Amino acid sequence: MGGLFFFDQPTQVYFPSEKSVTGSLDEIEKDEDREAVRKMFEWIFKTVGELSPGLQVIITDHADIDAKWFQDAVVDNKWRGDEALIPLHWYR
Repeated sequence: MGGLFFFDQPTQVYFPSEKSVTGSLDEIEKDEDREAVRKMFEWIFKTVGELSPGLQVIITDHADIDAKWFQDAVVDNKWRGDEALIPLHWYR
């Protein structure tokens, strides 16, 4: 039997809404906050790896870490610009 965790925007506190556009760690002003976001995801990946295949984690977030281990785990298109959950042509 396996377990499932679902996290919705765990990094939201680190990204100021008035500045967040790309989800890049560069949008976070403080170095320690950027490091905290990276460490959060590294810990999640490490834990899932240790408990695999008994644990699945789904994360919806704007954070976009420019590292192969992170990018390999992204399974949906990044919602930027015209790419969104609800297509722009539905309401324009």
